[in-house]
Amino acid sequence: MALPRWISTANAASPPNNYIVEPIEAKKDVGFDAGEKIPAQYLNWYMSELEKSLRGTGTILIPASDGQPGGSAWVFTRDLVTLSGPPRWESPGTANRELVFPIRLSVGDRLLSVVAHVKGGSTTNLSMKVLKSVGTATAPTQLGSTQTTSGSTDQNLTVSGLTDTAADGEYFEVGFLSGATDTDQRVYAITVTFDRP
Repeated sequence: MALPRWISTANAASPPNNYIVEPIEAKKDVGFDAGEKIPAQYLNWYMSELEKSLRGTGTILIPASDGQPGGSAWVFTRDLVTLSGPPRWESPGTANRELVFPIRLSVGDRLLSVVAHVKGGSTTNLSMKVLKSVGTATAPTQLGSTQTTSGSTDQNLTVSGLTDTAADGEYFEVGFLSGATDTDQRVYAITVTFDRP
């Protein structure tokens, strides 16, 4: 179902062409009375604001607990005794071990960017890809470029400028590959930004 569209062309700023007027606060407080004729400018303002809110940008935080390792190499951990550090996946110290996070968008949502909150390894890089799959018959398609860590610090890996809209039967995911010998690589969480075109 398409989202509603209302007044997509800008109007002149002066009457009689000022077709969008925000009601005064007192009117917003009480609303319209039964039988009251609603001025077109007020109704246009309401409809325009409703469209903007429906098309608004959204953000999803995907926690570490949503990660799905390929095999048993990655370790999910949190120090529950000292409560030091956030929940996280830690690298297995073996090259090219996969860790995947599903991105749960509704049909019609458009993926805009993905930011992974990670820690780099001391000797090798942790790499990240954003993938789109259609059903189960075809291999996933990579969206944007592969991102890799630089140094052994907490950092963000970002893939932005995405424009893919979720359709029925399609899904997105973020995939990580571990570096060769590092056991100090970590994945903490992922932030996904989307809108509704």
